[in-house]
Amino acid sequence: MRVQHVGHKIRGFYRWADYALRWGMIAPDAQKRLAILDFWQRHGLAATTEAFKVSRRTLFLWRAKLRAEGGNVAALVPGSTAPKQRRQRQWPVALVAEIRRLRTEHPNLGKEKLQQLLTLFAAEHRLPCPSARTIGRLIADAPDKMRRRPNRLDPRGRPKARPAARTRKPKHFRATRPGHCIALDSIEVRADKERRYVITCTDLHSHFAWAWVTRSHASAAAAQFFRLIQAVFPFAVEAVLTDNGQ
Repeated sequence: MRVQHVGHKIRGFYRWADYALRWGMIAPDAQKRLAILDFWQRHGLAATTEAFKVSRRTLFLWRAKLRAEGGNVAALVPGSTAPKQRRQRQWPVALVAEIRRLRTEHPNLGKEKLQQLLTLFAAEHRLPCPSARTIGRLIADAPDKMRRRPNRLDPRGRPKARPAARTRKPKHFRATRPGHCIALDSIEVRADKERRYVITCTDLHSHFAWAWVTRSHASAAAAQFFRLIQAVFPFAVEAVLTDNGQ
């Protein structure tokens, strides 16, 4: 099912919708700050700072933001108060290495059990022992999450072979010559209670195209179609692109 947005192909629709949301949905904190500015204008600076416990520089800052946005109350919405430089967990390297070793020997061992095993290690090496929650955060900080991929087993308990990685087309690939890359696809047509498969091929550089109708879209039919392409197309085919579908 195709999903179509309301403002599709309407230039500036979402920009004006954003403006409407900023004007229509005013946060309570912004309304409170606007009321404080109105009180400041009517009763003066001394009364405002005493009544609302707001400093002089804060009042001037709010007024400057409001004027810069042309009177839009959304300018008074409080911003993020998160610090720019946050603290980082700094634990001994030996302790983190021990967590990784335990997770390697016992795959996906939980943080509560790791905390019990680390207590003895920390006491032996005179190191601080982190809590279970901190151990979980140390595991989450690692790029690989200190996790080893378990072997995939078949119904008989034997390990499965990992599938070979498929060759993908680079994102910025451009065909520079005929035969550099061709694209194959198949279309299923149903008519009069019968099925027909149209196998198509297009050269990405010259846009030369072929089509072949068959009753089967098995690998044998695709191989036969590819041999016909090689016989008709005067250039050598270097790469083939498919959607890995039928």
